[in-house]
Amino acid sequence: MELHGYKAFNKGLTNRYGKEFKVGETYEISGPLKFGNDGNGFHFCERLEDTLRYFSAMEEEIEIACVTALGNIEEYEDNYYGYYDMYCTDIIRIDRVLERDEIVSMF
Repeated sequence: MELHGYKAFNKGLTNRYGKEFKVGETYEISGPLKFGNDGNGFHFCERLEDTLRYFSAMEEEIEIACVTALGNIEEYEDNYYGYYDMYCTDIIRIDRVLERDEIVSMF
């Protein structure tokens, strides 16, 4: 299965755990997918605006990339908001980083 979406990163395309990612590269993990800070897998959102629930663009410098999930994909149901807003995959490709103007125009 293949699903396109968005993933937010700290400045320099690093995740919250310090792992650095590069545009054009594909990354894989092993083991069962699990959501959360102690989870397993690459988290991403299908809608750009949902990435901002997990990173605060007003308080920290972030980058948002277009990504493609290429492996197993699980959805996380947010019971509070009532829609699916996060996904987790075991194989992800970083397609490109969005420019600030692109992000602004999407809203």
